[in-house]
Amino acid sequence: MWTKSKQAIMTLYIMTMLLLKSTTTHGFFVSTTRHPQTIQRRTQQIQHVEMTMSSSTTASNDSIPTFTNNDKETFLNSLEHDNKLNKHTNERSFLLRKLLYNKQVQPSSTFTSSPSSPNSIQNPGSLESIQTVASGLWKVIYAPHMTTMANIGGGELDVQYDLKNDFTMTSHARYDFPFFKQKGYLSVSGTYGSVNELVCRVDFDQAWFKPFYIDEEDGKMTEEEDVPYASIEQVPDSIGKSIITNVGNLMFLESVSVFPVSYMDDDLCVFDFELLGTRIVARKIK
Repeated sequence: MWTKSKQAIMTLYIMTMLLLKSTTTHGFFVSTTRHPQTIQRRTQQIQHVEMTMSSSTTASNDSIPTFTNNDKETFLNSLEHDNKLNKHTNERSFLLRKLLYNKQVQPSSTFTSSPSSPNSIQNPGSLESIQTVASGLWKVIYAPHMTTMANIGGGELDVQYDLKNDFTMTSHARYDFPFFKQKGYLSVSGTYGSVNELVCRVDFDQAWFKPFYIDEEDGKMTEEEDVPYASIEQVPDSIGKSIITNVGNLMFLESVSVFPVSYMDDDLCVFDFELLGTRIVARKIK
């Protein structure tokens, strides 16, 4: 009993860290209550960059990469894994910046995309654009702050988002932190939608977890099916379930539920993580 209590406490700590990651910016959220001008300023910045790109495909500043037509393919080829979180490197971050700077924008009505032609859908935060490409199963493939967090625990994170056509969504984060002797899944569910043409919104309303318990005597994991609970209804009633649910409800704040989108096509999406000055890249796997 004490072992499971300690496991629940540690899982609560990990969940708090992950939810702080989510609610301080989904890693990508921006506060609208404390800083109401942030969304407008970020929207203006993105619009300015897109206007600059549409008027010129070359850069006068040496720090800005020159135009190529395969920036998306080059970035993806720099990764070790197609559908799981990759380690952060300066080269990969540079290639991501290059992709964003050289992106070509297409209206949702005529939108097409391919690895060799990095076409971002126009106004990626709009409801029309979201309806065109958002639904599906997405995996986070690049997020420097997530790999940093995984390194602290001496293990791995694997984060996915399942977006439905009815604008509901579920997210599962599989954690494996040998340093803390913790392994399992943390999950949230809610809805997604549009704030304006360049900013999307996520409203989570439920949180649950599935820890894999460790026997302190032999150090072995208990046998568990290595899949998350699909919904909170599948989670057995327990004190741990109540704690996680209550903590999750406290962190699902109105003021931290929106985020800017820098790039979105039919199988790749890039969100800004302004708090840490980094980005999150997700890829649709089905």
